[in-house]
Amino acid sequence: MPRWPDRATLSRWAGWAVAMALTVFLGLNAYWGLGGEWGLAEVMGAPGALPPVWVVWVQAAMVAAAIVAVLGRSAILHLPIPRRVLNGGVWLLAGILAMVAMGNFASPPGWAKYVLGPVALVLAGLTALVASSSTTPPSDTD
Repeated sequence: MPRWPDRATLSRWAGWAVAMALTVFLGLNAYWGLGGEWGLAEVMGAPGALPPVWVVWVQAAMVAAAIVAVLGRSAILHLPIPRRVLNGGVWLLAGILAMVAMGNFASPPGWAKYVLGPVALVLAGLTALVASSSTTPPSDTD
């Protein structure tokens, strides 16, 4: 009978999955920041509802920081960041993703409710798995 992987391995797999999904979102933010409009109406809820470009780039920077934090917390990257900072950042990300999921589930029927909501909920769960793991990130500073 096959054995389940240990918690550290599951945390690394979850970290990779969250990082890959956030990388797709980061790519979309870069596309929108450079002036692209494909998919924007579905995400923003109205056609032509483009936020200022600087807001899109700030969001892209925050998503990039979230990717680094998840990879660091799941012991994939070696970061000179204190463990409690990584822990707090990844728990914060899990909470934000859970709130995004709730907001999407409360929206009118469409992409946000039936696609983005479930995706955000799964990402929140995977991020919480990474945050709650006993895997010790390879950090030099505690």
